[in-house]
Amino acid sequence: MSAMALHLREPLAADAAAPVATWAGYALHRAASLPSLEADWRRLEACGGTTLFQSYAYVDAWVALAAAGHGETPIFFTGSRDGLVCFILPMAITRRAGVPVLGWLGQAHANYGMPVAAPGTFASADGDVDALIRQVAALAGASVVHLDRQPEEWAGSANPFATGHGSRRGANDTFVLRLGEDYAALHGRLFSSRTLSSLKRKQRKMEELGAVAFDAPAEPPRRHAIIDWFCTEKREQLARTGRASPFDDPQIQALYKTMAEDEAMFQADELVVGGERVAVGLTAYHTGVATLINTAHVGGTFARFSPGTLLMHHMVATAHAKGARTYDFGPGELPYKLEWGPQIIGLRSTTLTVHWSGLALAAVLRTMDWAKCRVKRDPRLMALVQRLRQLRSTPRS
Repeated sequence: MSAMALHLREPLAADAAAPVATWAGYALHRAASLPSLEADWRRLEACGGTTLFQSYAYVDAWVALAAAGHGETPIFFTGSRDGLVCFILPMAITRRAGVPVLGWLGQAHANYGMPVAAPGTFASADGDVDALIRQVAALAGASVVHLDRQPEEWAGSANPFATGHGSRRGANDTFVLRLGEDYAALHGRLFSSRTLSSLKRKQRKMEELGAVAFDAPAEPPRRHAIIDWFCTEKREQLARTGRASPFDDPQIQALYKTMAEDEAMFQADELVVGGERVAVGLTAYHTGVATLINTAHVGGTFARFSPGTLLMHHMVATAHAKGARTYDFGPGELPYKLEWGPQIIGLRSTTLTVHWSGLALAAVLRTMDWAKCRVKRDPRLMALVQRLRQLRSTPRS
């Protein structure tokens, strides 16, 4: 059994006599357990139509380590034709104000929520995806549907789940870079000789403080140590802006440490100067896509050498050398992402009322999504919020 094979052996919110319905010629089944889907799941994800966060390995670890702690009851639906599973909907029921809400599994932490299917599966289906969502929600016993962080497209195919009735623009976009085959040529087009010379000069200056090394250890204990360092630095970094770090959650830390035990799936890069770690980056690999989990770096003496930028250039080059042809920088507009000239993909949120008991909650969720989008996409409002956070986090004398 691989390090990622963390199966829950008990049924997940269903039993073998789960409800069955039909949609657009597909037979809908509610799966009895996650392990029962593994073979079909891995076959579908190998088609390249889903993200890391819908991979069987990630979902398996999430269910085993974090779902319950985040109030989720995992629930899985499949769509089949002629006995062949053609898509899987990895979903979860949560309760908000006592109301059952259907969402994508792990959407509170995962970068993206979407189905598991080959590219184009739903585009070619002769059926209304909104009707499918409502049908699945009814089978799951949900009063409200709230599907968050849905990319408008992935792997060149539109995502109809993100653009149907009840969908609205999300607070963030995501940033994806197509690496192609000739990385040296791409890198040369994206960055001027002046920029690259500046980075080389900074690295030489940093070498005056001690030997500079880029490392990506394979041993799980060393990877775990990098994750611990990352979590500490990220906590301190976000605290300076009045925000809490999602990586402080012990279940999230356990999730990434479990992923780190799979050498092919996970990489922990570090930049070390004179034996001192000054920057780290966490990357996960899935079907030719390198997904940036996050980065952290120290300030102080090393800040003027741009250790985070130096490490990022190293990480993207390494990803290409390992066979990745897409680098997913993830959601959130930040200057270091824009420097790479990535494709900008919109993320959308969908809220639907399924039962009258969810009317009030659905209205609240729509309002919260609207307000978050309004603030994050307005630089002046965002600056005001950041200032208020800093004031709130400043100790009073």
